[in-house]
Amino acid sequence: MVAFFSLGIFVVYIIFGVGLFSVLQEKSTSAMFRSILAAVLLVLGIMQLEDARRLQSGGTSLFRTDWTKKYVNSVIASRRLSLYFLLGALFSLVRAPCVGGIYIAIIGIISRQGFASSGITYLMIYNLGIALPVLLTGGIIALGMSPEQVDHFRNKHRVAIRLITGITLLVLASLIYLQMI
Repeated sequence: MVAFFSLGIFVVYIIFGVGLFSVLQEKSTSAMFRSILAAVLLVLGIMQLEDARRLQSGGTSLFRTDWTKKYVNSVIASRRLSLYFLLGALFSLVRAPCVGGIYIAIIGIISRQGFASSGITYLMIYNLGIALPVLLTGGIIALGMSPEQVDHFRNKHRVAIRLITGITLLVLASLIYLQMI
């Protein structure tokens, strides 16, 4: 189940990356994309920091996914590998606002330097980095840790996760705007 879910995530990000890379081959598109990317990263970084502030003060998250639980539970109950793959693909699209900024920055590097550069290596590392936590969590649960314990850990550290993500996105926005990457 975890392997097909992770494969769905990986495939969607690779397809999206190759498609975006093709669009960015045009010089004028690439320059405009750089400005738009910096603005998007800035907004996403601010959203992550605001979410951390809200969570720290006991408020609700900007990123609510509780409405999906009944759908996810029905897919898990079906025990069909194709649905696990589809769930991973959909998860990657929903998760894009959280992790997409770094991904888009990597695509920008690839569009400037080409696939022969280290950009493709960054893209593969990124895609593995997205799938690895899911694989590790699935492995931990398979080895005996309860899903409730995993969820408790995630909830306990979500403010720190939002802060790190927000700061990372703001730094990336600055570096891209200043054309340092």
